[in-house]
Amino acid sequence: MNIRIKYPTKSNFKKYGLILEGTKKTHSSNSKTQYEVLTGSSSEGWLLAYLVVRNRSSKSIQQHPTSKESFEPVKGVCLLIVAPLKAPQALEIFVLDKPIVLHEGVWHDVVALSEEAEVKIAENSGVTSKTIYFKKPLTPILTEK
Repeated sequence: MNIRIKYPTKSNFKKYGLILEGTKKTHSSNSKTQYEVLTGSSSEGWLLAYLVVRNRSSKSIQQHPTSKESFEPVKGVCLLIVAPLKAPQALEIFVLDKPIVLHEGVWHDVVALSEEAEVKIAENSGVTSKTIYFKKPLTPILTEK
């Protein structure tokens, strides 16, 4: 199976979540420091994690039915594999080149494109997970258009 790797944009990623970036409000011409809440959760609290990704292929995807999850690239290059809640077979792959937040229930996994990649993760402290294992590992490859 070949899946085209994409760079996330507001329009092609909106069904999975949002890109963490300022809006017109935070980038206004006002000379003061601007602060804006971009997303939230009704959960009791969040946890922060640091992920070092070394795997180049994915054996499974998982989802968190009651938690959003942020992926914030720190070092290296990795790919985010995602699929809609009701269509886990409809995989898409994005270069994780900017911070993003996944909606609750989005199927996902992360694989390294560089030798290793480091990612900061935030999710609710009571996170639960569901996992689907692939029949064969999924190994994204770069191809020319």
